[in-house]
Amino acid sequence: MKDIPKGLLAGLAATIVLSVLSVLMVLKAMMGLMPQLDLPKMIAEMMGSPDQPLIGWIVHLMMGIVIYGVAIAALHSKLPGTSRVGHGIMLGVIGWLIMMLVLMPMVGAGLFGINMGMLAPMMTLVLHLIFGAVLGWVYGRLVASRDVPISRAHA
Repeated sequence: MKDIPKGLLAGLAATIVLSVLSVLMVLKAMMGLMPQLDLPKMIAEMMGSPDQPLIGWIVHLMMGIVIYGVAIAALHSKLPGTSRVGHGIMLGVIGWLIMMLVLMPMVGAGLFGINMGMLAPMMTLVLHLIFGAVLGWVYGRLVASRDVPISRAHA
């Protein structure tokens, strides 16, 4: 549990990457190139505040930073395999499944967001895979920096 601050930092980095990608997806949807998939807006709607996208952004940031940050720090040693990137990807897939099986139906998008079209589940899976890879990679780098012996760290 001593690595929770490192997990939170990894969650922040991964959430920033995901947020940039989400904004790009919204812009592409506005141009008619992709189906509308505004995750913070969907979160705000699910919370009963469809006209308050800031609430969706805050919850989006808190989930990415706090929930995933604590999860990677608490679970990385319990997950199969030794790759921290793999552990992050596993957590990303778990988050995607929760989104597809619980959150999408709650906002009226149907199971796996199928009411939004076939691209919705694929796009969100890719986003969660990228998020998880960044989460695991950053966490692994932060934890590895702790493990470098002092004599090598100053060389």
